[in-house]
Amino acid sequence: MEVPSNRRFQNLHTAERWASVIGGGVLAATGVRKGRSGALRVLAGAALIRRGLTGRCQVYRAFGVRTAPSDSAIPYELGIRARASVTIRQPREKVYQFWRQLENLPLFMRHLVSVEPKGGTNSHWTAQGPGNRPVEWDAEIINEVPNEVIGWKSLPGSDVDCAGSVRFADAPGGRGTEVRVELQYNPPAGMVGAYIARLFGREPEQEIEADLGRLKQYLEGGEVATTEGQPQGGSKAQRAVAETLEEAIA
Repeated sequence: MEVPSNRRFQNLHTAERWASVIGGGVLAATGVRKGRSGALRVLAGAALIRRGLTGRCQVYRAFGVRTAPSDSAIPYELGIRARASVTIRQPREKVYQFWRQLENLPLFMRHLVSVEPKGGTNSHWTAQGPGNRPVEWDAEIINEVPNEVIGWKSLPGSDVDCAGSVRFADAPGGRGTEVRVELQYNPPAGMVGAYIARLFGREPEQEIEADLGRLKQYLEGGEVATTEGQPQGGSKAQRAVAETLEEAIA
C-alpha cells in the first residue's frame, strides 16, 4: 500500500515532535511576555511548533538525517530518486526474461561492472563509483510478478542503500513493450557524496535514460552505438554480447 504523501516526508520521531511542540510553545510564550524584545523568541518558537506538528525538519533533510521509523528500504525523503522509461520493439515476455537474467544488466548499464546471482532472490552487484572506486552491494528481489514487475532493495551492510523497480507493459498500438524504471538510492557519504558525484557526472535520470536507450539498441538491433555513433563489435566481449542477445530475442 502506498504511503500517504503527508507521511512520506516526515523525518522526526514522535518523541522529538512532542518536544518541539512543547519547547516551541514555552519559547513563544516567554517571547510574548517580553514584548518587542521577545520577537525573535516568538518566531523561533513558532518554527519549533511547526516542526513538531508537521514532523518535518529541513535541516535533517539537507544532511540526510532521519529519526522517524520507516519500513521502506530507504526513507522516501532521503537519497536520490530517479525514473525513466523507454519503448522497445520486442514482446513483453522476452524483454522481461532478458532483464530477469541479472547478469545481463552490465551489458547496457554503463556504470555496472558485474551482477552475480547468488541463488534464489539474492545477487551481488559491483559498480564503478566516483574516482573509479569499486562500489559493491548485495540486493534482494522483494517483489516479482512475471512479465510485469521486478522490485528490489539492497541488503544491510551494502556500500549503497538502494531500492527500485522495473515495470513491463504492452505499449499502445502493438508497438512492443514499455519499460519503466524507478530508482531510489542513498550514495556513499550521504547527500554530500551525491552532490560531489553530480559535479562529475550527469543527473541520475539522464543516466537511466541513457541505459534504457542502450537496452533498446541491444534488444532491437543486437548492438549498441558508441559515442561516435558507430556500432560496437568485433571483440571477444562484443561477440559474447551478441550471442547473449540472440538467445534472449530468439
